[in-house]
Order: sequence, then C-alpha cells, then structure tokens
Amino acid sequence: MKVQYAEFHPSPMLSQLVDLYWFSSCDGNPSEISPVQYCLPSGMVELIVHLSDDRSQGMVDGCWETFPKSLLVGVMEVPVIWKMPGGTSMFGIRFKPEGISSWLQLRISELANSFIDTDLILDKQFNSMIRNIQEAKDHPNRISLVEAYLENQLSRFQDRHLCFYNAINLIRNGVPGYSITDLSREVCISERQLQRIFKNQLGVGPKSYSRIIRFRRIKQFLQMNPRTSWVEIAFIFGYADQAHFIRDFKAFSGKTPGCLLEN
Repeated sequence: MKVQYAEFHPSPMLSQLVDLYWFSSCDGNPSEISPVQYCLPSGMVELIVHLSDDRSQGMVDGCWETFPKSLLVGVMEVPVIWKMPGGTSMFGIRFKPEGISSWLQLRISELANSFIDTDLILDKQFNSMIRNIQEAKDHPNRISLVEAYLENQLSRFQDRHLCFYNAINLIRNGVPGYSITDLSREVCISERQLQRIFKNQLGVGPKSYSRIIRFRRIKQFLQMNPRTSWVEIAFIFGYADQAHFIRDFKAFSGKTPGCLLEN
C-alpha cells in the first residue's frame, strides 16, 4: 500500500491568505489500512476535504475517530496521528491563520488543538465551494475553483489587529528564536497585551507559536540538509544547546530528529 502526497503553491495574489494546497491519497482496497501517518504542527489552519466516500481516521483522546467529510483544523501544538483506508483521497488548503480569521465569521482560537465539521460553522457559499472541490475532475481544476472563490474574499481581508498581524509575520519571517520581549517591543505593545492578543486570535500564546514556527523551519531545513549535526542546527536556530533543540523537536513531532528523518 502506497501513500502519495503533493503540494501546490497559491498564486501571489493569495499568498496573504494561503500557505499552500496539498493532496494525499492511498491506493489499495478499502479493507486495507495505511500505515499510521503523523501530520506535524505547521502554525497554520487547515481545511481538509475528502474526495472519496471513504474517510480518514484520527487519534482523538486515545481512540480512533472517523473524520467528517470536510473539516477545519485549528493551530496545533501536537502532531495529528491519522490513517486512511485504501482508495481514500483528500485535498487540503493550508491557510495563514491571520488571513482566514479576518473574513470567516469564526474565532480561530476556539479551534486550537482541535477540529470541527465545516457543515457546523461555514456559510452556504463556502460549503458550496467545498462540494465543487469534491466534484472537480482534477487538482488544477480544484485549485482554480478555490482561487476564484478566495479572490472574491480579498475585499473582506482586513488588518483588524495590526499588532497581531505584524507580530505573526515577524515570527514567521524574522530571526529564528525571536524573543517575546523583542517581539513586543517591535510591535509597540506590552508582553501581556501580546499574550492576550495571540490567545484571542489563535488560541496559543506567542511563545508557543514561535516554537511551532521554529520547529517547522527546522524540519524544512533538515529535509534539505539531512547531514547537518544537531549541535549546528541548535546554533543556527537559536537554541541554548542541543538538548533544548531535541526536546522541542520531540514535543512537536513525537519523535527525535533522527527517527523522523529515517521515516
């Protein structure tokens, strides 16, 4: 049984809303089950749409639970553990949280470390777009449908919380390991205010979000530079020492860096 995965970049116009699009599928018969997969924290909000009748399952509170036909996943601080029957296929949109929260009538903070069936929270127009994704004949058509819909939403995009918008971009694009003290100084608010804004907007604090983004950047770096020593990586990404780096990595992935690279 083979699991396939591919990523696609959004158009430049939508880069303020979308991080990327992805597709995953598993061949084989419905009676077969894929190896257990680990979806690692990315700092993003995910819309996941099942394209097949069969649906993936996730580990929730120690039990396997079948996911809804389409679901919205909040910012995660732990890996999502999941598997899927043979013949299952999924299409995903990885949203930047400050983008999607500005035009959805939804508090993204309420979804932190959890997910919800889109039928319960999204309007008819959005759910109509989801059905079009499911019925489209291929991925280029799906992406075209999504981009046409999202381009119409750009007029609703607002920097309603400019301090939050600036802070989250500094975390994602600035020096790895940016301290919260420096971050609050850069956006001209107190650390307490910054903490409150992140909790209200994301459901996780700025320190936790900064750790998630640093983990994501390390994972991407390791994929391109697998022979780099742990000591060197700890230095590059601003850790006090190798032990702190490995502890952080294991907290977000459930594995040591070496084990993750082997798999």
